[in-house]
Amino acid sequence: MQKKMIKPFIRTFPGIFLTLLIVCALPPHKAEAAAGIEQISLGCLHSAALKEDGSLWLWGRNEDGELGNGSDSDSSTPVKVMTSVKQVSLGGNHSAALKKDGSLWLWGNNWAGQLGNGSDSDSSKPVKVMTGVRQVSLGYEHSAALKKNGSLWLWGRNEYGELGNGSGSDSSIPVKITLPGSAAKINASRICRQKPPGKPDRGSFLPVLCAGPGMETSC
Repeated sequence: MQKKMIKPFIRTFPGIFLTLLIVCALPPHKAEAAAGIEQISLGCLHSAALKEDGSLWLWGRNEDGELGNGSDSDSSTPVKVMTSVKQVSLGGNHSAALKKDGSLWLWGNNWAGQLGNGSDSDSSKPVKVMTGVRQVSLGYEHSAALKKNGSLWLWGRNEYGELGNGSGSDSSIPVKITLPGSAAKINASRICRQKPPGKPDRGSFLPVLCAGPGMETSC
């Protein structure tokens, strides 16, 4: 009886061993797809991934040029936008990239001056805003930069005082904010809601908060 059971096993063992060898040699699909990603960030309707090689990729809605590829056509596949990028942050419909040399670049929707370039015109290409930056964070329609010298700068929509400069007026240029001591980290994201009365129709938005290290959402 034992011999009858052993013989079939001996005959099938080489096939089993070969199958296991092939399966073990194949890398997991999910791990392979995620390899090389340093950071991700989400806007309301667009997405970004920063790879370990410093290349920045965006996809999704592009009506206001938030993908930064020089067009206003949506993209369902990742589009390479920049290289030598250190950090990415997405706002509602605008985007920012902090390059390894400390220069800060923004693009996309700019109706409240959130690009910080002194205008309210949208840009479908990255616009250089400042240098010497250590960290960037975007809210829905306002932006913030922490410089290497510890100074904190904000710009964009300010209806609710989100710029922290004691005013309720929007600013299309960076405004230096004074805090006790120096800022260590910044986060300009906030919960979104229905458009306020008298403001341009930006649609209805669901509450979205930041979600952990290396990942941002802004809506």
